[in-house]
Amino acid sequence: MAEALFRQRFGDAHEASSAGTKLSGPEQSIGELLPATKEVLDVMGEVGLDISGALRKQLTEQMVMDADRVVAIIEDKEPLPEYLSGSAKLVRWNVPDPKGRDLAFTRGVRNVIRERVDTLSPHMYFKSKKISLLVLGITALICSRALFFFFDDPEGPNLLIVTVMALILYFVSLTVYRFNLSLTGLKKLLLAICIQVLLAGGLYVCLS
Repeated sequence: MAEALFRQRFGDAHEASSAGTKLSGPEQSIGELLPATKEVLDVMGEVGLDISGALRKQLTEQMVMDADRVVAIIEDKEPLPEYLSGSAKLVRWNVPDPKGRDLAFTRGVRNVIRERVDTLSPHMYFKSKKISLLVLGITALICSRALFFFFDDPEGPNLLIVTVMALILYFVSLTVYRFNLSLTGLKKLLLAICIQVLLAGGLYVCLS
């Protein structure tokens, strides 16, 4: 339910994938699990979502490593895998399991999850990798141009040099952004931008 509601809320701007921490059987589509999933399919249909073809799958450590954020929709008493429970990416939502419950209860669970999905909105655009990379490109160009602003050159900054410096700042900060696993979202982006500013400042000191 959460994956479908997330996609409905944010569209293609962000990637989403759902998985179970402990599957009770083989990977199957939700539709194949009828009649046990009838209530879930019905309440999702009420909001215009057909999840009958959605595949339930097992969560893996690699999936956690690849994600910017992991939301565990699970009751507090339920344990989590060790590789997930200690992750800085983990956000835990205490939501009851609708399995075996009636339509009204399942509808209530859907509504709770939908409200929680809306709370992901703040800074959500900065969790989009495409938008974050665009922001890094723009800030790299600004830092490069600002670097030459402080030099008293009557001919002005050389466009080729500014471009090369911007590319250097961009790729260095991109490396920090992509391989920093301890931070996520806006914090990761801000760290990469800080690296750009520090590099530009260091280059200015070296060249002046």
